[in-house]
This record gives sequence, structure tokens and C-alpha cells, in this order.
Amino acid sequence: MGEAFEKRPPKHPWRDYLTAEERDVLKAADAARDEWARLNAARATITNRAIQRAKYAAEKERKAANG
Repeated sequence: MGEAFEKRPPKHPWRDYLTAEERDVLKAADAARDEWARLNAARATITNRAIQRAKYAAEKERKAANG
């Protein structure tokens, strides 16, 4: 399909002008964002597996009820 997204270089290197405290906060925020992405992917995987198990159980019950 399309090509992968390539991040453009920033127009202004604003990170070069952060204080130490601001740099620490951004570092923690970036880590939290990465952790959220990991947990959200895990959540989607778990949900998809549970849906498939529910579908299988419903089909099994339907077949058992019909003989």
C-alpha cells in the first residue's frame, strides 16, 4: 500500500531549550505514552482472544442443543 510514515525534522529544535526539570517531565511522559501503547495492544489481544472463546462456546452450545 502506502509507504511508511517518516517523521520530519522539527522546524525549531525546541527540546534544546528545555530546563532539566522540563526534560525530566517530558522523559516520564514519553515513557508513560510508550507504556500505554504497550498496554493498549495487550488489551486488544486479550479482548480478541476472549471474543473468539465466546464465539466457540456459543457454537458448541448451539450444536449440543441441536443434537
